[in-house]
Amino acid sequence: YSSWQRGLNENLNGLIRQYTPKSRPLSTVSHAELAKIEGLLNNRPWKRQGYKTPHDAFTKSINPVALRA
Repeated sequence: YSSWQRGLNENLNGLIRQYTPKSRPLSTVSHAELAKIEGLLNNRPWKRQGYKTPHDAFTKSINPVALRA
């Protein structure tokens, strides 16, 4: 497939590239760096989600009863 056929994937790659230089291969990014980028992106408001963060949208979609132990 061409990159223009994978819009969501390419958009996410672009967001990751905001935190890593384009000249650096993603295969050289450490797990710790990826975890930090993941945290930043999951706590970033998205217009598509009504300016909620992905973390907020996910936690609201989970059944609170299922989280009780």
